[in-house]
Amino acid sequence: MYKKNLTHICGVKNIKNSINKPFNNQTIKFLSELSRLIVTDKKNKIYPDLISFAFWIRNSKISSIKNKISDLNSKVSKGSIFHIAPSNVPLNFAYSFVFGLITGNSNIIKLPNKNFPQVLIFCKIINFLFNIKEFNELKNKNSFIKYNSEISEITKDYSIKSNVRIIWGGDKTVKTVKQFDTSLKNLDITFSDRTSIAVLNVSKNIFKNKIDFDLLAQNFYNDTFLMDQNACSSPHIIIWQGKTKDIIKFQNFFWNSLYKIVKKKYDMPLIASIDKLDLICEDSIKYKKYIRKIINHDNFIVRVLLNDAPEDLSVLRGKFGYFYEINSNNLKNIINKLNHKFQTLTYFNIEKDYVHNLLLNNQKYAIDRVVPIGRALEMSFIWDGYDLLNILTRQITID
Repeated sequence: MYKKNLTHICGVKNIKNSINKPFNNQTIKFLSELSRLIVTDKKNKIYPDLISFAFWIRNSKISSIKNKISDLNSKVSKGSIFHIAPSNVPLNFAYSFVFGLITGNSNIIKLPNKNFPQVLIFCKIINFLFNIKEFNELKNKNSFIKYNSEISEITKDYSIKSNVRIIWGGDKTVKTVKQFDTSLKNLDITFSDRTSIAVLNVSKNIFKNKIDFDLLAQNFYNDTFLMDQNACSSPHIIIWQGKTKDIIKFQNFFWNSLYKIVKKKYDMPLIASIDKLDLICEDSIKYKKYIRKIINHDNFIVRVLLNDAPEDLSVLRGKFGYFYEINSNNLKNIINKLNHKFQTLTYFNIEKDYVHNLLLNNQKYAIDRVVPIGRALEMSFIWDGYDLLNILTRQITID
């Protein structure tokens, strides 16, 4: 039996699979308490991703979303959801859990095997809340578990029992899990390996003082370094638009501002230095004909400046602060080189309607969301093009 290889962290071993209404008062209150307990503990402030999550689930935010749903009274949950979270993003599982919880579903959440401190804090608070009598019913509907992904027997068992599977991870993970049998009416929602892009338009006198540069650099830092560029929405490629002399001037201010922030805030793991040096060597060989220059800022930031780009831009992947830069005033041409691997386009000083129209008229499956720089990691109930509030509920129609 596989049970000796399975660890229950929070909730119950055998969940209660029942049909419930989405956005019920008990769930909203539970999330509000979870948010409050995270934010009020000062020790948690060193984890910005944890604080961001807490603000995302606060009462005012959830209630605002609820009030925008016109047909809420005719919706019910689908049943039980099996969540398979990625191993490299600490709190991805928490957002997935909220998607399932808020829509009234029961949830089995596979936690990352790595002991991220944010995961430990989250589970400690969840256990505390589950032991409050008011939230006992929620405890019976949710189970947080840990096991080695290579033990396929466990994944097979939970797959056949669930009504929905939410699968996060690389393409290999998604393909592996999709091979396992499910019930005939099971729904799979897959969030596979994706990447993102940033577009910055440069013109004279954009910024009046250094404070503005620092703010943009801080926002870009949040989009990239907070998740080591592991988040699917973190940009790897930067498109600069404008006159060459303006771009050069702007870049000098921007990268210097970012460098100071990274040097002060970023705890760069040893492996990051090695990986970036390896990438420099690989890119120098693979993309020699495209590379104009490589600039290394004490290995905190590595910039690969390209004269041109390969037809498939998704092959350009950085990590730990490794970016590819292209100067191009033809955004349409860049978008035509994107494919289904691209999720988010973050922008600065560009008309979002212009970008929106380019994407709507593009014949390729590319880019699901467009947000200002600084909001790349801001989770939404519409993600990767999925409207999760509708997908995770069942509509009952009565004529």
